[in-house]
Amino acid sequence: DKYNLTDQQKRFVAEKVKGKTNTQAALASYEVSSLQSAKVIGSNLMDNPKVKMAIEELMEHHGLTRSYRIQKLKNHVDHRDPTVSLKGIGHELPIR
Repeated sequence: DKYNLTDQQKRFVAEKVKGKTNTQAALASYEVSSLQSAKVIGSNLMDNPKVKMAIEELMEHHGLTRSYRIQKLKNHVDHRDPTVSLKGIGHELPIR
């Protein structure tokens, strides 16, 4: 393992690449006692440079490059149908 991630961190990375939020990915990857705990875990994991690099690398591997994600989001935001454009605005994609 290039990034020396734990099994839970690897699962978190996989869940993020599937499009889950930090909290959802933490809930799927860790045994947590509350939603608040999942939020904290998800936030802390996203502050970990190795986790962020692993997410980016896996996304790139699946063709989800940064420019692709930005264009996809732009298509949603600029859509003529307001229900689609609002979904695009509210959609979380790790574009950073």
